[in-house]
Amino acid sequence: MFRIVVALAVTATAAEREEGRALRFGYTTETVRGAPTTKPTTIPSVGEEQCAKDAECFDENYDCNTCCSTGLAKNGEECWDAEYTSSRCCENSPDGQTLTIADEQTIADGQETTIANGDTLIITGTLTIDAGGTLIVEAGSTLTINENSTLTIDDGGQIVSYGTISNDGGLIYNYWLIYNVGTISNNGKIINYGTYSELSNYGTVSNDCTIVTHGFFKNYGTFINDGKITNYGEFTNDGTISNDGQVRNCNILINDGTVGCCGFFGDVYFLTCEAFEGENALCL
Repeated sequence: MFRIVVALAVTATAAEREEGRALRFGYTTETVRGAPTTKPTTIPSVGEEQCAKDAECFDENYDCNTCCSTGLAKNGEECWDAEYTSSRCCENSPDGQTLTIADEQTIADGQETTIANGDTLIITGTLTIDAGGTLIVEAGSTLTINENSTLTIDDGGQIVSYGTISNDGGLIYNYWLIYNVGTISNNGKIINYGTYSELSNYGTVSNDCTIVTHGFFKNYGTFINDGKITNYGEFTNDGTISNDGQVRNCNILINDGTVGCCGFFGDVYFLTCEAFEGENALCL
């Protein structure tokens, strides 16, 4: 079940989120954006159990009973998005949910969004994680980026994954941190932009398409490459690498881990821009 774990705001970002909530619930923020001038409707109940876990999620159109049972508002619109989720809003949220982001959505500064065990978040549009924002992929959950879709981690934003990240033909732009303890399956394009961008892998990364890194790629787990990887930053291996694809190194490539048979890259196509560094540097 998706849940917003933290939603703190004291700056203009908070004001913008309050503006969006005002539009959704039909109140005005006037000059100073603060508490609503009108409260949401009374929390409905289902039998003896309270329907709403968070009353701010609901109003006359976004009725708790309707949203929590069907996922749709009274006017037929989707109740849930990256901020308003079933697990955040509904007291009895079912397991194994799937949420699709088909438009442009943002995880803002100070906001932590979790994809819970058994749930799936599918991006068919655009998701941006702002500086200070965090997306957590729990063990047993899945984040999927569909073809022609985009996931952007801005400078200062991060993804922490214990589950599965599946890039099915989309674009992942990482300007800060992807921390993986689970599994990343890449059939699209992952780009580490910026000097301090980092992909740290303690689980498994399987690449069948393209990875380009301008920052840090740190492998402490298992990296399986059947596609193409280009390194303009620093590629460090303290884990296990298996390569049947193409690797182009244009900066620092250091190995202190284990590499499969037949030398580091076997008999595959390998392009070298500059010399390797380190006592146990990767080589042909």
